[in-house]
Amino acid sequence: MAFAHGFNIHYNQIVPPADVDVIMIAPKGPGHTVRSEYLKGGGVPTLIAVYQDKSGKAKDIALSYAAANGGTKGGVIETPDLSSSILPGITRDTVIQIAQDLGYTVQETNVIRADLYLADEIFMCGTAAEVTPVRSVDDREVGDPGPITKAIQAAYLDTVRGKREQWSHWLEYAPNPTAVPGS
Repeated sequence: MAFAHGFNIHYNQIVPPADVDVIMIAPKGPGHTVRSEYLKGGGVPTLIAVYQDKSGKAKDIALSYAAANGGTKGGVIETPDLSSSILPGITRDTVIQIAQDLGYTVQETNVIRADLYLADEIFMCGTAAEVTPVRSVDDREVGDPGPITKAIQAAYLDTVRGKREQWSHWLEYAPNPTAVPGS
């Protein structure tokens, strides 16, 4: 079963049988915008959710539906989950939260090398790297930074520089060591 919003499932207006996948595919825009962006070869960010995964493939099916509507062009960000070889950290958590607040879907999943070859955009993040676009993988060109990378990078840099009120509660300012007490 597939839905465009989750109210019927959440509020038990529809109770699905236990032996089916139940997914939601919800473009974040009105129908005319979804269609016009699709016709231009783009898409709008699309939320997906899996309520019930009987087949073990519900997420893949939801992503397929989203891709068919151009939704994955509008912003599904995949990141390795913490069981892979990446380090958990404040920067990663910050970037994930910023991406979600900007309307992008973030999926923690097993990312393999072939996924990188097929990606429209790639960026990496870390304390020293901040948010850095990746231009090639194994000598395969990804290209210039795309709109998702640029949006997240700009929001992140504005945040750490104290220019974004939305996330200012994350900042803690150090005292100015050159200030003279009492002046």
